Amino acid sequence: MNIYIGGLQGVGKTTFGKELARYLQCPFFDVDAVILEQYGSQYDSVRALCKELGLAEFRRLEALTVLQLSKYSHTIVALGGGSLESTESQQVVIQSGVLFYLYASYAFFRQRLKQAVELPAYLNSGDPEAHLEQVYNKRHAIFEKLACITIPSCVDFPKENPHMT
Repeated sequence: MNIYIGGLQGVGKTTFGKELARYLQCPFFDVDAVILEQYGSQYDSVRALCKELGLAEFRRLEALTVLQLSKYSHTIVALGGGSLESTESQQVVIQSGVLFYLYASYAFFRQRLKQAVELPAYLNSGDPEAHLEQVYNKRHAIFEKLACITIPSCVDFPKENPHMT
């Protein structure tokens, strides 16, 4: 059985997953890092790869990567923010492990969007804030439905929060 860490982009899935894997003394994989290694080593980011391939092809590779990683056992896997938009990936995750949802509020993502130099690849440029809200609501509902546990991400807390030390 694997532990999958889900949540939207930037909530700390990789950081949390690495720490959990270190604590449990088991392997760790990040879906985005595996995709870059296997399919896009010439790109410096998942955003650049997604932009080059197109969102549909990137999602196909993402689903394939989730399936490949599900073959491992006793492994921590940080999913891509949109990995579970694929019903096939949802089934793979449910059948091969448990999902931990690393949650952050919509307000956090809205603030990040306002500060972004570039839009995330999954947002359209016409009305990014409205599209962000749709994406957030859709993904949040999927994570809430499938997760065994929801964990508040530290990204929502102010830096002076005593729990952050």
